[in-house]
Amino acid sequence: MLLSILPLLLLAAPVWAYEGVEVENAGSLTGRVRLEGQPPAAVVTEVHKNVSVCGTTVEDRTFVVGEGGALANVVVYLAAVGVGRPIDLEAIGELDNRECRFEPHVQSLTVGQKIEIKNSDPVLHNTRTEVLGGGIGNRINLAMARAGTTIRKPIRYPGIHRLRCDAGHTWMNAYLLVFEHPYHVVTGTDGTFELDEVPPGEYTLMTWHEKLGTSETKIGVKAGELVEVPAIVLKQSQ
Repeated sequence: MLLSILPLLLLAAPVWAYEGVEVENAGSLTGRVRLEGQPPAAVVTEVHKNVSVCGTTVEDRTFVVGEGGALANVVVYLAAVGVGRPIDLEAIGELDNRECRFEPHVQSLTVGQKIEIKNSDPVLHNTRTEVLGGGIGNRINLAMARAGTTIRKPIRYPGIHRLRCDAGHTWMNAYLLVFEHPYHVVTGTDGTFELDEVPPGEYTLMTWHEKLGTSETKIGVKAGELVEVPAIVLKQSQ
């Protein structure tokens, strides 16, 4: 497994357009991502704004590690896929400003889908995206002053986006990764992932973590088979 600290290059838009087709004799992938060794201690930030809503401290969620080192919030995806199952254009991502935190912390979407941004707090939040590595990206800058406010935005460009709150809640952060194909998923607390309806062929399976960078694994998918990917182990020294 080759490790890299340049995830931005791997998410660059390909020179071809993705084509959605009915995939015959599709295969699927399943596996697990885990962290090697003990995770670093979480950074705890003191809160001095809107404490009745936000609380007095907030703990960062960079490393969410479960039993056996299971690592959550890792984006697992196939690199350079040009043809595969159709994109679900009805799928909508959700991002909530809740108790002065973004929920979820990491998510992935496909170009052509939408994201619904909500403010569940009775305080002003301003959700803004930073496009990492340059490029057009999906530039979002939304002020939401009232609890219950919901705004839906289209997703038009691939890339890695970091989300911030510009209303004085400097600790708030989250990540949105956007792809031109639908073969991507975010690991949960058990560190597992699954990618379905994959056309038979040879692929590069990528992982992305906000602090650990990227990894890649060469895999082959055969018609009608479930491929169990060997455990993907990420190291803190990356």
